[in-house]
Amino acid sequence: MRRREFIRLFGSTAVAWPLSARAQQPDRIVRIGFLTPQSPNPPWIEAFRAGMREHGYVEGRNLVIALRSAEGQKERYTSLIGELLAFKPDVLMTWSTPTSVALKKATDTIPIVSISGDPVGLGLAASLAHPQGNLTGFAILSPDVEAKQLQILKDTIPGLARVAVLTNSTNAVNPPIVKSIRRNASSVGLAIQELEVQDAGELAKVFDAAAAERSGAVLILRDDLFDLERRQIAALALKAMIPTLAGWNEYVHAGCLMAYGVNFSDLFRRASAYIDKILTGTAPGDLPISQPEKFEFVVNLKTAKAIGLEVPPSLLSRADEVIE
Repeated sequence: MRRREFIRLFGSTAVAWPLSARAQQPDRIVRIGFLTPQSPNPPWIEAFRAGMREHGYVEGRNLVIALRSAEGQKERYTSLIGELLAFKPDVLMTWSTPTSVALKKATDTIPIVSISGDPVGLGLAASLAHPQGNLTGFAILSPDVEAKQLQILKDTIPGLARVAVLTNSTNAVNPPIVKSIRRNASSVGLAIQELEVQDAGELAKVFDAAAAERSGAVLILRDDLFDLERRQIAALALKAMIPTLAGWNEYVHAGCLMAYGVNFSDLFRRASAYIDKILTGTAPGDLPISQPEKFEFVVNLKTAKAIGLEVPPSLLSRADEVIE
């Protein structure tokens, strides 16, 4: 059930792009190439479609979306991007740091709207305020989120002293996040155990390691591999009787205990506004890269009961969704 939502109005200034050929025409068919790193039908795609409809773009009338899914296999990026480029899209859309990097390497001319970790640090944009290239969108730079996640774990788990962090260092966005977590953990008296996983076959081993080190919780970082294996992660955590917290609500629906992080449906809806600006004449390099404005907290009480944990009522009252 939904408890609360904080919605802020999105606004940005835009500078007209002189390439009038990109301006939307009433009888024009708009072509969007959409690369998703894992699920062929991510739950947020409907929010994206709804946003496009709000701006007058309707599939079957004046909009065609070519969606390609790597299904968690990074080695497929090259061939899938080749298919999207052959589609001759007006705009490319993606989410995740690895797919954003791959698209930017593939083209410096077709506009890209991406949701990624740190586009400036990764060399995808000159700056957040003035990207200057063909990529714009959203940067999930959220050190406050890691601090909030650790505090939620402390508030939920009595006597919590050590938190295990599930990470994949081959995802360029994760090592800086681990450093941020370590800094925040030391300030609140928590020790950190790093669980490095690059293959699904390693998941059982690292949960055994977390139990052996007496980590009181597992904090799950974002990675395509973890997204695909979220049900296995939830099952391993349940077997080990270890509370879990992720940054995205689909983990909680898969059986993990809690999630606190960015509301991706909101980002995908906002992405449609960026695409509309590009289609009506604004250069992507002139559209400032924004950051998330909406966050959500989700709790799975079924999982809490299964591991014998009582979630404090004060915490439940702050949840946006509670699964009972």
